[in-house]
Amino acid sequence: MRSPMNPHEENGLRYKTIFFWGIFFVMLFGAVFVRTTHYEEWMIIKSDQIRDAMVSLKVLENGFGELPLFGPRAGGTHLRLGPIFYYFQTASALLFHSASPGVLALPTLLFSLLSIPLFFLMARRLFSRNLSLILTIVFSYGFLAIEHARFSWNPNSTTFFTLLFLYSFLRILADDTPKKLWWYAALGLSYGVVSQLHFTVLLALPLFIAFFAIFRPKRVWRVLSWKGVAIFLGVILLLYTPVFVSEVLSGGKNASETFAAVAEKGSEKTLIGNVRRVLKNFGEYFFRIGFGYFGGPRPFQYAGIALLGSGLFLSLFLFRKEKDESRRDVFLAIPILLATFFSSSFRLQRRWTNRDFFSRFSLCRPFFSV
Repeated sequence: MRSPMNPHEENGLRYKTIFFWGIFFVMLFGAVFVRTTHYEEWMIIKSDQIRDAMVSLKVLENGFGELPLFGPRAGGTHLRLGPIFYYFQTASALLFHSASPGVLALPTLLFSLLSIPLFFLMARRLFSRNLSLILTIVFSYGFLAIEHARFSWNPNSTTFFTLLFLYSFLRILADDTPKKLWWYAALGLSYGVVSQLHFTVLLALPLFIAFFAIFRPKRVWRVLSWKGVAIFLGVILLLYTPVFVSEVLSGGKNASETFAAVAEKGSEKTLIGNVRRVLKNFGEYFFRIGFGYFGGPRPFQYAGIALLGSGLFLSLFLFRKEKDESRRDVFLAIPILLATFFSSSFRLQRRWTNRDFFSRFSLCRPFFSV
């Protein structure tokens, strides 16, 4: 048994705690500042932002009858995502009685800020309080993390909801988690939202759970319950109600577009060609997101691939070395999540942009940097 602390030790611990949380809130204040200074003046406004603003403006002027049942089109297809992104924007417009670009981008800003304490909680599943704070600073002050908080675009909030999905899944698996049904609800909420924000995430996250269950079947079956699954599916079905209504009215047109999108996307005919294409792009964009450098791609493709490879290797090494089962879940989940996005990109990604990679790497980069 540990001996009780004397008053001097208690005061020292109290001061350390106050100092730590002081640093944390200074970091959080700084993150708010860099995301909001000259907020509307420096905002990116392109054709997509104008299209989305018109949806909210119609609701603001004509009422809820103008709410759409589908969201934006997935890039390069006729498939439409769910309408949750439009609903977020419209809620902000109704709350502030305005459809200005700054008002419509507020949900994106909010989710960007909420991802910071959520990431800290995720890091604490593995690391000490001080190291978790350092990783959270790395996560919070990346160039693209700041840029994607400053304008409205449906993929920009995928980081928060992907992180909530991963954290909820790991809390369900953890031995020390009470009231797991609440985390099933959070898992359904996060997937029901993020799957309406980006097409790749829609398919990749179910694959992540399937792959994880293959490698850790006992851990998954141990916590599986019919009540939890019912809650998980019920929350998703509730969030997809507008989509189901539209499918009934259109005779399943959008569902058929989903299968067509999977069949048509992709630019290489061979497996080796796809692996080379995706690997080069993953390396390049991992380096960009990690260091904020947008110079010539070829050297940074190799550097990014090396960083990714070493991070994956170390994660798997720590997974084998770790004795605590809950920590082993985290060490394995991060590379599986990245590998899932990698494999799903073979057919689902034709054109590559920073936003396509931001949600995938922003979660993994700080952990790999350890």
